[in-house]
Amino acid sequence: MDSLDKFSWGGSGMVRECAEWICENIKAGATVLEVGAGAVSTQFLSERYTLHSIEQAGEWVGTYENVNYIHAPLHNDWYSLENLQRLPKDYDLLLIDGPVGGNRFKIMDHLDLFNIENNFIIVDDTYRPLERSIVNGLVAKGKEIVLEGKEGDAPQFTVLK
Repeated sequence: MDSLDKFSWGGSGMVRECAEWICENIKAGATVLEVGAGAVSTQFLSERYTLHSIEQAGEWVGTYENVNYIHAPLHNDWYSLENLQRLPKDYDLLLIDGPVGGNRFKIMDHLDLFNIENNFIIVDDTYRPLERSIVNGLVAKGKEIVLEGKEGDAPQFTVLK
């Protein structure tokens, strides 16, 4: 059995193609910063990588072992900035998949908190206009699209470098 078979991919969670890309391109043990913890993505990533995960809901903090949770409740439709002051500075992958119910585009106003220079970035749910605008904003800042992961005709995630 493939080690990825145990996860329930898709739906509101990460799609399998995204996980496969991560496994093929990010070495085991590397550091990942996940903006918006998820049931599938956080479990998958925590089993293979050094994972730091921003989580808005206190009841979900600590759900999985081997995760460095950063509890940052929503404030003005995005994560509380004071809680984001302890983000790691070095990581190999930045996964943007949150906040749930907030304005994900606000990450563009706070890119100074994130290392976007020398790592891969995955923006999830890029079939949505708001997430597509994050991709466009990152491209305008010099990032290049490496892969558009699609399910049918709809882009599910976008990898940038």
